[in-house]
Amino acid sequence: MVSALVKIITIVGSPLDAIEVLTGSEHKRFAEERMGDWDERLFLLVRLLEMMGLYHHAKDLLDGVLKEKQKERSPDILEILVLRAEVSQNLVTPSELMQRIDEIERALPDFGHLLEQEKFAQLTARLKRLRGLALFSRGEIDLALETMISAMAMAEAYYCEELAMQCADNLGSIYQVLGELDTALEYHKRAAEAFEQMGMSLEYARALENMGLVLQGKKDYEKALELFLHSLRLLQNLRNSYYISRVLLHTISLALELGDGKLAWYSFYQLSTLATQNPSPTVSLREKLALAWLREHENRFASFIQAEELYQELLENPHTLFDMKTFAILGLLSLKMKELTLTGNENIITEILMITGQAEQTALENEAYHLVIELLKIKARIALLEHGYVQARDLLSKAREIAEENRLNNVLLQLEVERKELESQIRTLQQLDRTNASINEKLQFLKLGEKFKQIAKQQAWGIPEYPEEPIMIMILSKHGVTLYAKSFTPEASIDPQLVGAFISALNEFSREMFSVRGTIERIEHGEYTMLVNPRDMLLFCYVFKGSAAMAIRRLQKFVSILYMQPLNWEKWSSFMLMVDREEVEIIDKTVDGVFCS
Repeated sequence: MVSALVKIITIVGSPLDAIEVLTGSEHKRFAEERMGDWDERLFLLVRLLEMMGLYHHAKDLLDGVLKEKQKERSPDILEILVLRAEVSQNLVTPSELMQRIDEIERALPDFGHLLEQEKFAQLTARLKRLRGLALFSRGEIDLALETMISAMAMAEAYYCEELAMQCADNLGSIYQVLGELDTALEYHKRAAEAFEQMGMSLEYARALENMGLVLQGKKDYEKALELFLHSLRLLQNLRNSYYISRVLLHTISLALELGDGKLAWYSFYQLSTLATQNPSPTVSLREKLALAWLREHENRFASFIQAEELYQELLENPHTLFDMKTFAILGLLSLKMKELTLTGNENIITEILMITGQAEQTALENEAYHLVIELLKIKARIALLEHGYVQARDLLSKAREIAEENRLNNVLLQLEVERKELESQIRTLQQLDRTNASINEKLQFLKLGEKFKQIAKQQAWGIPEYPEEPIMIMILSKHGVTLYAKSFTPEASIDPQLVGAFISALNEFSREMFSVRGTIERIEHGEYTMLVNPRDMLLFCYVFKGSAAMAIRRLQKFVSILYMQPLNWEKWSSFMLMVDREEVEIIDKTVDGVFCS
């Protein structure tokens, strides 16, 4: 119905009628204030189709207009090309999108003299933002961050506030994946406040939704729910079923995490009603995914069967986009892990490997390299269940090759830590084998079920792994002499034997560590982990409890910031220092900013 209506409106040239029918009279009045000539009407209609999730229709419309414009050799072609690239980001792979961006950038000089400087700069900034999003999709997080900051600076320089705030909202999502949740929240909040002031209700609602996701990652569930509900109210006023269904999906996920069945089912009722009243492929697919989640959490055999059927339907539906396929595959993997745990039937391991292989292929086709690497790490752990120790090592080596080929620098150090953890796991599993341990004991040790859940969260909402609990930060000489130390816990609670054990382990291989530039070593002692980053004959050591994924980046950030400070590093490296109080205060301040924020 929506598709036919859009085609008719395109023919008669009345996008305002489309806006009123599809999103309500309030949005129509907003559009009337902005709408002037045909180009502006075209722009609004394309954005309307885009926000309804009708990307193919928007692209087809632009292709038709572009065909006519090319005959005129008009500078308007650039605007249409950029707009088409922005719409196409949901239809093509990141590499294909960057190829289109490259083609447009090559065409810019030919039309530059026909455009005002401000317009030319704004188009360039839009392309930079689009490139940043493509890099983000590929997993090139550091480069995506750099590119998006550049796009935002250019947009601000030429007074394009709307574009600058879109970049700010995107930067929030990038920082969220990096685990810098406070910074992410600041960017989303800045964008939300600006969109509210500009009267941009849709963008305001989306920024609130993003703030809610960050707060969910910080486990501030009450505030996250409040923001989701605020976003929903705005979207319901706009009658935008595409984004309403997405926020309802977030709300269901949050309710399930809290164990609030009433909220989860009430939100599903709203989603189901929306799917009935506003039929569209995307909303219907989200309804299926939500029901599968709900059934899976019921922990009943019959519910598991229904959840599995729903996940299979999502995979077989031709309208299912990559993100939905990913959720379905990860859902199936979670169900199979539960079945393996309940039955102990080792034949299920083969099924899990087949599904994981399917997920890996889908991720490769969509250039989601970060997900490919996570799946290879999962396959390595599964290989350990069946004594495939060599295979597990080979899988991690393959993951490292993919990270290197695709410049995923933020992943490389994590993979090195994962490799060393794998060796430790192999030794423990060999001990379990000698005691004839059951499959369940091995599963509990490898924590595969928890790993599937974490990957699903990261793919769905960009929520990073739970932050670690800081214990102590130290700067040591290569011989183990403590030059600086700060504890994050009461002094009495620190076991002196803990520090002694770490220092003893450091002495065993400190010389080897300095021979490998940029390495980060991992040492474990009970529930504690120490990460060691050698630099300029010094050892920067971070002791913590919990996940190492965010801890690695935090230690890297600490060392990088510290080396930008006015410290006499030659004096520190000599190990014969009379410590300047000012320098200690600088380090204290850096520690507080990195580890205590």
